[in-house]
Amino acid sequence: MYSDKNIFVFNASLLNTNWAPVYNSNNVNDAYNYFEKKIKESYYKSFKLVKLSRKRMKDKKWITSGLKNSSRHKNRLYRKWMQMRKNKDEEKYKTYRKYYKKVINEAQKSYFSDLFDTKANTVKQLWNNLASVASLSKSKNKSNINELLINNNRITDPKMISDLFDNYFCTVGETLQKNINFHTANTFKSYLPPSIKQSMFCTPATDIEILKIVNKFKTNKSPGPDNIGTQLLKEVISSIIQPLLHIFNMSFTSGVVPTS
Repeated sequence: MYSDKNIFVFNASLLNTNWAPVYNSNNVNDAYNYFEKKIKESYYKSFKLVKLSRKRMKDKKWITSGLKNSSRHKNRLYRKWMQMRKNKDEEKYKTYRKYYKKVINEAQKSYFSDLFDTKANTVKQLWNNLASVASLSKSKNKSNINELLINNNRITDPKMISDLFDNYFCTVGETLQKNINFHTANTFKSYLPPSIKQSMFCTPATDIEILKIVNKFKTNKSPGPDNIGTQLLKEVISSIIQPLLHIFNMSFTSGVVPTS
């Protein structure tokens, strides 16, 4: 369960992890495998599988533990009023019930507001993309060719015009091939200098650059096989950014991408 408490435990576990094997390794694959192993170990220790009771399964999404405590307190006030039949207990119960209904209605309203805001933004973006691709809001301009001039001959027949266009575009490759001068296989050596090994250089990544990229991740995407979604990654990125940065830069330096 991705509760605040479990996320805090996950974050603390990553902060206390010994990343020395990552920094001391000269092999990108070994460094990344150790990094992945420690991430998974901390994840499974922090987010243990919990069997959900049937009673809990029926809870509405906006019912928090605090609201459950308030509901139990409301029920205790009701039972006391039924047993004692005092006006004072009745007043306490009805006052608290009124307050409880107000809070739970606000919680329900807030839940659905957040839910539909997210959905509305996604649908809006979908329609914007569809409009830009299909040009739904723009008028399409059509160009009609009524006449062609070929070898000083004017052609107005639509079928002949279509055939001439078809023949022109179908023979573009053949026409270009006739104008190509073929050379021997070693001709390029006359104008290209010898190749330089290790000529590619990538500017080392920085922690600020990684933070900016992670913060731009969309949180409505599904997690991968490791079950770590973008929202959870944003919560813990500061705890793993240094070993991750070291792996990125070592990959740039060696030119090797981790196989896993």
